[in-house]
Amino acid sequence: MKRIIFFLLCFSSLLAACSQEPGVEGKWKNGDGNLIRFDNAGKAWLGQEGYPDEGECNYTVTADTVVVTTLPEGGDSLYNSYRMVLSDDTLRIVVFGLHATGMQQLIPIEEFALRSGKPMDKLTFIRLKEEK
Repeated sequence: MKRIIFFLLCFSSLLAACSQEPGVEGKWKNGDGNLIRFDNAGKAWLGQEGYPDEGECNYTVTADTVVVTTLPEGGDSLYNSYRMVLSDDTLRIVVFGLHATGMQQLIPIEEFALRSGKPMDKLTFIRLKEEK
């Protein structure tokens, strides 16, 4: 009986610890000054440090994977997607996607870094601390 109680205590402590993991909500920035701001209702905004304009996006979180999808503008069917892995206060893009009617191109981030000439650390987002 003591073993069962001990197991239940350990299991409930583990569940409590897992439920306190930080979500993706908040503001994130990469080494190029690109910003992503997440709310807690599936909306995100992409921006650039120093500029007031932001583009609205949708996002989903499944386990440690975050997918941000830009919204097509007007009647255009073109949109982008960013598949990222969440680890503590780091969001690392793993696949960049270009989508249009009848077309999809998925580019692994290593290939995107080579094509753009950017080092990988410039493409990784870090959670910004909330200003008080």
